[in-house]
Amino acid sequence: MKIMIIGVGGIGSFLVPLLSKAGHKLHIYDFDRIEEKNIPYQNFYLGDVGKLKVDVFAPIVEKAIPFPVL
Repeated sequence: MKIMIIGVGGIGSFLVPLLSKAGHKLHIYDFDRIEEKNIPYQNFYLGDVGKLKVDVFAPIVEKAIPFPVL
């Protein structure tokens, strides 16, 4: 299934790893950069500050190994 996610903030940042692991093809759109104020409530770390949000999730989505469909 193809899923478009617009915004990887409070909800999207937790959804992306889960959906990619479940084997869904994701199209992620967010033009925002990670700020320190995002760390407490979004799925990012201090080392991510200053990076584009989509760039942080690109490797996660690319290396996700989907579970086999039974």
